[in-house]
Amino acid sequence: MEAKGNGDGASDVSYESAASEGGYEPAGERGRDPLPRIISSSHCVEVFRRIRWVDGAFCCRLQEDAKGNGGKGADMDPLSGLPSRIMGFDGAMEAWLEEMPLARVPGHVPRPYAALNDASNPQGPQRTELPILRAGNKRATIWYFTLEFLQQLWPLFLAPDPSGMKLWERALLDRGCTIQSTHIEVGQVHCPHGKEGKQRLQWLKSLFAALQASKWTPDGEARSLLIKRRLSHASMSIGDAVQIGSELFVAGLAGFVQVKEGDRLLPPNFEPENEEPEPSSARGKEAANKKEASKEGSSKDEGGTEEAGKEAKGRGRKKKGAKAGKGAKGRGKGGGEGRGKGDADEDSMRGKDRQRAKEPGPADRADRRKLRAQLQARREQLQAGGH
Repeated sequence: MEAKGNGDGASDVSYESAASEGGYEPAGERGRDPLPRIISSSHCVEVFRRIRWVDGAFCCRLQEDAKGNGGKGADMDPLSGLPSRIMGFDGAMEAWLEEMPLARVPGHVPRPYAALNDASNPQGPQRTELPILRAGNKRATIWYFTLEFLQQLWPLFLAPDPSGMKLWERALLDRGCTIQSTHIEVGQVHCPHGKEGKQRLQWLKSLFAALQASKWTPDGEARSLLIKRRLSHASMSIGDAVQIGSELFVAGLAGFVQVKEGDRLLPPNFEPENEEPEPSSARGKEAANKKEASKEGSSKDEGGTEEAGKEAKGRGRKKKGAKAGKGAKGRGKGGGEGRGKGDADEDSMRGKDRQRAKEPGPADRADRRKLRAQLQARREQLQAGGH
């Protein structure tokens, strides 16, 4: 039965349904999901099929695709307009395919990771250490995007212009949201201080390469960790972010890009004013020496004050003892009991003085405080050197 337009205003794609069917609903929207979805013919999937890894972080066009790309097919090239080298996005394809890393050897049950930092010193043969993933000062926080971000915003990150990243940033700022609305924290790793400009970008590139599933979880060690944190992928991808202190860097097409208003996108529990910069080697030694000197000075002051107080108390007691002795002798002229009491008091005062001399004096206490201060300073130096 064909639906034709008539004079009552009804269109060819809509009809007035009965109340029992839920009221009016356009036929063109019936049974369809309004949310965008990535499908096998999407632009990002076509790009993924035509690229290969050239180093740990970047990909380029397949050689056979580069040779055969010409004539009529050049107009339909999905890589048209993109840089010659783009960052890898295996993680996005893992999330789209809902693929979790598995063990290389079937039936092998690896030791699961409790945290991301466990990958820095993996157990088992034929495993390479990844010191860049150690905990250390935990200054860098790694954020992976969610499935909602993948379906709605991530395809825009493959555009030749930075429109996708700007749209994401503006959407969060306009709604007063943070990065936690679109990303999930994976873990925190050590980030050396003093790296700026090219050095920092090189460190971010090394971190990106280390966070590929084939490197940090080749046997599926992170499978339970990913499930527990509800992460959609294991490999770091375009669209993932790294927070360093109060700065935010997002992986883009050609590398990491710093978000201009990244501090406004940080979680509310992060307080940048509490972050203390790590001093350089020369300044660090000078600060440590000053700290140790101040501790020694305070211990000496405490020791001197204590010693002066003890001496004052000792002189006061001696005077009291002398007066008591004189009084006892004076009273002793009238009878033998007075002499006996005076002598006993004098002997007891002498005995207390001998016991007091055997106890550790203020100078000994000051030396112990000085040793404790030195030990504490050495511990702090060792901890700083280990991080």
